[in-house]
Amino acid sequence: MGLLDAILGLFGGPAKVDYGKINPDDVEAYWRVDHDVDQGERAGPAELAQALATWGLKDMAHWEKVKEALAVRHNGNPEFAMAASRVQYQAQMASVSSSYQMPPEYATPPHGITLDRYAAINARLQLGHPQAAVLADFQLDAGRWAEVDGTWKWRMGPQADAMAANILSSTYFGMHQQAMAAYGRR
Repeated sequence: MGLLDAILGLFGGPAKVDYGKINPDDVEAYWRVDHDVDQGERAGPAELAQALATWGLKDMAHWEKVKEALAVRHNGNPEFAMAASRVQYQAQMASVSSSYQMPPEYATPPHGITLDRYAAINARLQLGHPQAAVLADFQLDAGRWAEVDGTWKWRMGPQADAMAANILSSTYFGMHQQAMAAYGRR
């Protein structure tokens, strides 16, 4: 619970939301739980019950209340929207790992810039945000940005491992579209 929630609660403000075991300040939490609950629903009643219990949720009605509260809490935060792409990518990589192992050199984010951050930077630049400000937000200078850009382009290019390039480029496309929508609303 945030400080504002506590203050509002003292003065009869909004009722305290029971988030179960979910950290409401974690922008990825909503998407991880949503994925787990969705997978549980697809697998069957026992698996759904397990997914809900893992996150401290009583039932689907409780999850719907928590889901709404988390969406309201993070409304307008581009990082919340981008977290959906990160969580989806992590889930995709976890499911692919049993049949394909991404080359280790593809897993290291150049200068700490993960694929979703790379998509966010490119989207913001395409939307006309000033390059210096965008790069500063990610602790990059022009030289490091050139290395990051070149590395991700190489990993997704025709000279790269074909399976890795396919996974990365298709994932990047989705992340980029999400970033264009998230940062374009500002």
